Amino acid sequence: MVGSGWVNGHRHPSPPTDSRPLSTLLAEMKTKLVFTPTKGVKVEECDVCRGAGWLSDNSRGPADVRLVRCTARDCSARMASERDKTSRLFGSAHIPELYAHATLSIVDQPLDLRTQVEKGMASGKNLLLRGDAGTGKTFYATALLRAELERGRAARFCVVPDLLDRIRREYNEPGHGVGLFEVIEMADFLVLDDLGTEKLTEWVGEKLYQLVNSRVVHVRQTLYTTNLTPGDLALRFGERLASRIFGSTEAVKFSGPDRRLRA
Repeated sequence: MVGSGWVNGHRHPSPPTDSRPLSTLLAEMKTKLVFTPTKGVKVEECDVCRGAGWLSDNSRGPADVRLVRCTARDCSARMASERDKTSRLFGSAHIPELYAHATLSIVDQPLDLRTQVEKGMASGKNLLLRGDAGTGKTFYATALLRAELERGRAARFCVVPDLLDRIRREYNEPGHGVGLFEVIEMADFLVLDDLGTEKLTEWVGEKLYQLVNSRVVHVRQTLYTTNLTPGDLALRFGERLASRIFGSTEAVKFSGPDRRLRA
């Protein structure tokens, strides 16, 4: 009989309940967590979290107990978890193979330019790296992106024409779920490389505006590289998009000979 507690002549067991406080349950969970090191690798168990990598935090009160990362400096479990996170972030960043070795320590640019860029980055400003082809804009942008990844930020590198082609193809495939546009839109730090080289159509202009506007409104840091001057970009994209880009962006001028040809 439905609702009687009996099934086929047998008493149906009631689901288990536990009325103990959440803090007690979390404390018990912590004691049962077992850290299993990678086979063949000797790992010292942390004295603070006993190898779990997590601690219970009741600083907000007994009714709001949370699990937080272990705070011990030499906690192997926490460090392994952080390495895994960094690896995942790098895997999703799409750094071009040509610039895979780019780091800030080997950026070869004048001191005043590097000072301007790094102050802008530290303040969270959007940056527009502009200058002729081969002056080191993309290399510097990729080095900055790598530094952001190492800080634990979700960062992404995109060549603008390629990005728009991929978004267009994706829109032609129904039922794709969370798409590339949404992923790019929400990245903590985004490099849009070669702005101004895309084939400009009404659809392209609208998508660029939606992307730039969303990132401006939600205060997500964007770095653009372009061979065009601000005036050329304004003529190309029109007042609406140009206003969104330049109203929240500091332009940095790169100069010098084409390093690719010199190499």
